[in-house]
This record gives sequence, structure tokens and C-alpha cells, in this order.
Amino acid sequence: MAAVAFAAIAVVGTTAFASPAQAGWPGYVKYKTFGWPDACSSAGYAWQQQGLFRYYYCDTVLPANWASGPGIYDLWVAY
Repeated sequence: MAAVAFAAIAVVGTTAFASPAQAGWPGYVKYKTFGWPDACSSAGYAWQQQGLFRYYYCDTVLPANWASGPGIYDLWVAY
């Protein structure tokens, strides 16, 4: 009986912590991924000025550096 209880706790805990990273900020959706921070912010600003969305932010998933090159920068937008 104790083994079943521990297994249930493990499943619930794993499910709670394994939720997708798509959460972002409330009201924002992931729009596009870039390799460089300036590309992300420049595109976000330009597209915001064109009226594609109201607000944006760039999330650093994996920073770019001189050794490995491009990183991962996600552009999140609110319509």
C-alpha cells in the first residue's frame, strides 16, 4: 500500500514539474525564435511598429557567446 502511495506522489510531482515551458507571461504567446538577442529585439520592435502585435519581450533560453555562436532567444508577443 505504501508503494502505491509513493508511486502516486511521484507521478503527480513529475507531472507538476514537467509542464511545458510555453507558459511565458499571462497573455503572451511565443511568436518566433532567434539566434541573437539584437535580432530578436529588432524584429520585435519593427513588427510592433507595423501593428502585428501590441507588446513583446525577448526571453533568453540559451545565451549566445563567442565559443558556441548563436543562442536561443524566444520572441513572446501580446495581441
